Amino acid sequence: MQPESNVTLPVSPLRARSFWEIVSASFAVYRDNFWTVLGVSALTLFPLFTGNYLLNTASRSSRGAVGLSACFGTLFLLIVTITLATILNGMVTQIASETQFGNRLSLQQAWQQAKPRFRTLAGSIILVAILLGGLTFISLILTALCGVAIVLLAITLYFSITIGYFYVPVVMLEEWGETASIDRAMRLAQGRFWNIVGLAFVYGVIGLLLGFLVGILFLSGRVVSGAGGGFLVALVTAGISVLIAPLLPIGMTLLYYDTRIRYENMDSALNTVGPNARPKHAYPTLPRESLWNSQALINMGILVALSIVGYLLLRTALLDYIQALPRP
Repeated sequence: MQPESNVTLPVSPLRARSFWEIVSASFAVYRDNFWTVLGVSALTLFPLFTGNYLLNTASRSSRGAVGLSACFGTLFLLIVTITLATILNGMVTQIASETQFGNRLSLQQAWQQAKPRFRTLAGSIILVAILLGGLTFISLILTALCGVAIVLLAITLYFSITIGYFYVPVVMLEEWGETASIDRAMRLAQGRFWNIVGLAFVYGVIGLLLGFLVGILFLSGRVVSGAGGGFLVALVTAGISVLIAPLLPIGMTLLYYDTRIRYENMDSALNTVGPNARPKHAYPTLPRESLWNSQALINMGILVALSIVGYLLLRTALLDYIQALPRP
């Protein structure tokens, strides 16, 4: 039987973990809360994939005609996406957080605990999307016009990583506002940059491998041929996403705890407050250093170097391909 969320339990011994311990712990959290986490993921992602599939089907049937209804459909799907992303990330983060204190939440308990923060989280998602989307768009345009602007694209990638992965735990668990959460998330993420990249890479590889295996087993040959082939592909893709989607918010929540324990001694602070203490009760003690400190500049420099190498390799490959094309 799952303990009620309002029952006072002894504070679990919080401690710093290595990278692979965090990866292992994320799977343990997923396993121990499997049906609750899967329920959240299914209830949010299946409607999203259904709406996207119906919109794409309607667009293809219109033979490329773009009308007012298609624009409204896209806008509605965008609103639904933001809403469901808020619910998924908020509830899974809350579930993962409570496991650190020996609690396993039911679906209803997770909803009740996460619901008060949904509006702020949705605002943060919109703000981050506008900020990072705008920077990425400008960087891509400048890079297309001038290859040297690849440096700006690499810097944009750096801020996308430092902003995009920690702001959900900060909003949900520390109860900051939208702009304050983004600033706080960047400062927490600066020292854990490569850990964030590593976790995202591990979960991404798992998703790719799972999709590849399912594609070989179920979507090969005549299985995808015929009228229902497109729907079957969409259904299987949705199923894979439902399974994989909770891993990233779980992993980032555990990395958030690890970061605060390492940098702010949150474990000691919470034990001092008492058994009902949560991250919002531990005062942030991370020094407000410049976002352009030496560590950030080194990480940016590495990304810039990797981006330049990637750009040169891609440019060389494209030129070789163009030269190999038969000439009329």
